[in-house]
Formats: sequence, C-alpha cells, structure tokens
Amino acid sequence: MNRRPLVILGLLLLLIVGGALLGSWLGGGTPVRFPSSYNAGPEGLLAFRLLLDELAIPVDTLREPWEALGDIDGSLLVVSTPLQRPVRREESAFLRGWLSGGGRLLVVDDATTSEEPSGLNELLDEIGLQRTAPVAELDMQTLTVERPATTAAQGTVAGPAGSDVREIELHADGRFAAEFRGVPLALSGDGDVVAGEARVGRGRVVRVLGPLLARDRLVEGGNLQLALRLVEDLRGGGVVLFDEFHHGYGGRLAGFRRLDRASLGWASVQAVVVMLLYGLARGRRFGPPRIVPESPRRSSLEFVHSMASLYRRAGFGRQMLERMGRRFARRARLSWGIDENLPASRLAAAAAARSGVEESRLANTLQAVERAEGRVVGEREMLGLARNLARLEEEVFGGNRPRS
Repeated sequence: MNRRPLVILGLLLLLIVGGALLGSWLGGGTPVRFPSSYNAGPEGLLAFRLLLDELAIPVDTLREPWEALGDIDGSLLVVSTPLQRPVRREESAFLRGWLSGGGRLLVVDDATTSEEPSGLNELLDEIGLQRTAPVAELDMQTLTVERPATTAAQGTVAGPAGSDVREIELHADGRFAAEFRGVPLALSGDGDVVAGEARVGRGRVVRVLGPLLARDRLVEGGNLQLALRLVEDLRGGGVVLFDEFHHGYGGRLAGFRRLDRASLGWASVQAVVVMLLYGLARGRRFGPPRIVPESPRRSSLEFVHSMASLYRRAGFGRQMLERMGRRFARRARLSWGIDENLPASRLAAAAAARSGVEESRLANTLQAVERAEGRVVGEREMLGLARNLARLEEEVFGGNRPRS
C-alpha cells in the first residue's frame, strides 16, 4: 500500500489545525468591543437600555438603515462605535437632512479602535466635532495592542452635564482635535474636550469620547448621571432609538453580523487547502485493486414462474386449457389438413390415424379439455390436463414442423 498520500493528507490536516490555533492566538491580544444594546457583556449597552425602560423612558430599536428615520420624528438616535457595518454615503446624507429637520443624535465613541465609520465621521468633522486618532500603547514583548488607560475628566457647567457632575471615567487618549468648533460638555484634567455638542439646522448632535453607556463604565464616577441627563435633554420627550442595524442586526444578512475579515480570511485559507487535498487525492488508489464481482445471471425459468404465478392468481386456468386445445387443432390442420373445428372425438380419430398414437388416450384427453372450458377447474386437475395434453402433442407431432 502506498503510504505517501496518507502522509501528505496528515501533514495538511496538521497545517490547517495549526493555522487555526495560531490565528486564534494572534487575535486574542486585540479584542473587539461590541457596544450593542443587546449585548449583556462588559462592553454592551443592555444594562443602560433596561435602566431607561425601568425609568419609563420609551426605548426602541432601529433595525434598518438611516433612511428609515424619515418616518420617525421627535426622537433621539444613539449610535455607539465601533460599528459592524459600514455607513453608506447615502445614509450620511439622509442623516444630515433628518438632523436639519430637528432630529437629535448621540454618538458614543469607544476611543480604543482606529476603525471608525468614515460616513459618520465626515458628518461629525463638518459640524466641528473632530476627534484625534487613538494612540494605543504597544507592548514590545508580545506585540499585542493594549487598551489605552483611563483617567477622570471633570464635568463642566456647559450644556446638560451640570455643575454637580464632578468627574466621569473616559479613556485618557480620547480628545477632540484642535479644529473643534462645538460647545464643550466635559473636559479632561489636561483641559482637552472629551464631550461636545454641535448644531445641524434645528437638530443637535452630541459626541462623547469614551464608552459612557457601556456596562463596565456606567457606574464609574458620574457617568450614569451624565448619560441620563444627556438622554433626557436630547430626546425632548421622544423615543430613544438604539441603532442596531450598523451592529449587524436586521437587514438581509443579519445572520452574518459577527463575521469579520479575519474569520472570512481563515475560512478562505481552509477552502483552498481542502481543494488542494482533493486535487492530490483525486484518482489515487489507497489500497490493492479489487475485482468487481459479476452479478449472478438470472435464469429464464424465473420469467416462466412469474408468468405462471400471475396466470394462477388471475384464474386464467380455463383460458390456458382452451388455448392449448386450439393449438393442438391448429397444428393438426397445418400438419395434415384436418379441419380444426371438428369435435374432440373426430379430431382425435383423425390425428390418431395419421400419427399412430392410441385413439382412446387422445380422445379422452381432448374431450376432458373440451369439457373443462365450461366449468370451474381446480389447480390440480388443470395441471394434470395440461401435462397430459402437452405429452400427447409431443407424441402426435413429434419433431414434425407444421406446413405453412
């Protein structure tokens, strides 16, 4: 037996498993936060959503693109990053129109990832709420990205933050850019703006740099007071809408919301390896040749037995005897010119005279067959008559061929 293909298959299988484990290990140092209002994890917003519901604040979910906001008035749209779906330019343009008509938007940035929604950032940059790119601290030993450290930021009397909100826990590296033109709502200890507000027509936009609404930061310092006051001030008595469409929920491909580029890449690699395995193994024999056994031939008697069984179940005995009698008379006519319509006794006498067979035997059998045509014949009697007539037919005609 050739073991080389088996060794190749084993090595390729080990390569697939090792690659998957290596990819899982390399990806473990860069966790991706999933700030969804359905997520009960530390980075999720489910706790804040349930709190709003307990406070009798109307809460709803947006499972469609931002074009669906055209049918919703007097509401607050909450968008928390990072997003799982990109923001289309058409959505960004529609959001601008919705805000100009009086809509309100609360953007809560995670401030730990460089993957930002370009469509949303373009709008925020235009209205003066630019932010700086996060600078992650690198551990040169493991070469994995660590999360930026956190620090306290003092609240200001500007906007809805309130003078009694003394400190909030946000990411230390999160700050607005020098081109910031909005209204500051919170400042860090270094004087950098970490939360600001801007106007778009009759609408309002607030951007907070940090997971303000996430469960792992909600009860730190005055985060909860700031979050509740922001929501109450911005919604204006309307509904609080949590954007879940851009986190992967809803739409036509909702089941693929958690598929990222890394998982799709590894799946593609495994598909290529499987194709290579198929190409190497195709047409190869992994053992000694084996002779294909011939299937047993069927006997012609099987057809005879089957037809006989069908005739017997259908009660076709009398018809068979009648046909055998007609065949005897037809062969007598073809062999010697005897009238085939003669009665059984006269037909037997004529056939006996020409063949030399005993007339009494031939007459008794032909008369018995003639009498059986008008009555019910048992299987045993039918079989005996058929056997006798076939034997006499062989004796009378022998190997003589009937004349055409």
